[in-house]
Amino acid sequence: MKGLRLASCFLLSLLFTTPFVTWAGSCLEGQKWNDRQGECVSIPGWKAEKVEKLVVVNAEDYKTISANDIKNIKFPSSDAILNCGFANFESEGWTAGMGPIKANPNLDVNADWYYNIDWGFREQYAAAIKKSAAKNKSRIKSCIFRDGSGWFFDMPKTSTFKPIYWHQQSIHIGHKGWNSLGNMYVSEQSPFPVKVGDIKELDFDVAYTYQLVDGMVNIHLGLWFVDEAKDDPNKVGIDPFLEVMVKIKNQDPNDCRTTVGSFKVIGETWRYCFMKSGWSQGAHDHLVKYFDTINIQFPNNRSNLNGTHTFNLKLKDLIVGLKKKGYIKDDQKILGLEFNNELKYGRGVMDITHMDYKLVKH
Repeated sequence: MKGLRLASCFLLSLLFTTPFVTWAGSCLEGQKWNDRQGECVSIPGWKAEKVEKLVVVNAEDYKTISANDIKNIKFPSSDAILNCGFANFESEGWTAGMGPIKANPNLDVNADWYYNIDWGFREQYAAAIKKSAAKNKSRIKSCIFRDGSGWFFDMPKTSTFKPIYWHQQSIHIGHKGWNSLGNMYVSEQSPFPVKVGDIKELDFDVAYTYQLVDGMVNIHLGLWFVDEAKDDPNKVGIDPFLEVMVKIKNQDPNDCRTTVGSFKVIGETWRYCFMKSGWSQGAHDHLVKYFDTINIQFPNNRSNLNGTHTFNLKLKDLIVGLKKKGYIKDDQKILGLEFNNELKYGRGVMDITHMDYKLVKH
């Protein structure tokens, strides 16, 4: 018995005098067990995963977010689509958000309104998109900054073979057709709409930084042309007859594979495709008339999507070319300019640092 007591005392003494024992399973985050050293050591190059919670009413808090960090954000709600357009509404199978560009004294953006639109969430695709989101445990997310400084998005593929989704973030200068609700945000001092024959100069400038992770997008400037309204020559027709897209960046390998012609603009050759009565508006077919589409491929637009870019577009040369080829006439009007990020899938961020235009009339 005496020997047992001595052994017990020895074990208790060892317990209180021996340092705390650590094993592999108890290593802290960012550490791993090292058998040689007999302790947890730091993992070289390890960084804590950035997990944030989005406050939908203030997406501006996320202006410094990177494309890789978007996947770690914990978004509210479990809906298939998160649209941070702030003036959210649902119409005939898609969701959208829009609002006026809020002035930011530290930002050089001269525009009227923004538009965050889920074109692809139309009735024939809605079920497939929801199914894909549930299967992949992912959601379609798009948040736009209200001062016109850009957006971030996370759009999963909706099909293995051919992505069927279609989303667009845009910033608008002037008006849009079909009595768009966004027209209410256009300044009364806006020079748009403007007659084609009255244009002496029309320039558009933009500077931005783009990050995209594995996606298919195009970045383009859109121009919409309308005829005079038949009931009142002083009113602009609401149904555009022609859409002109200048795709300054384009990741879709199947887009505009057959060139119809080209325009000479600022000393460069802008080749284009033309589609007669291209398409209407999906679920809005009964409301929207068909229009023609001119799809212009800006030189070298298939390369260097990511990074910092600056574009200075002299659009007067383009308008002259459109007139010479018979696509537009002097008495028709341009509703405005819209800068678009159009995508089928992908995760990315666009930071816009500058946007302006110059319109001089005869």
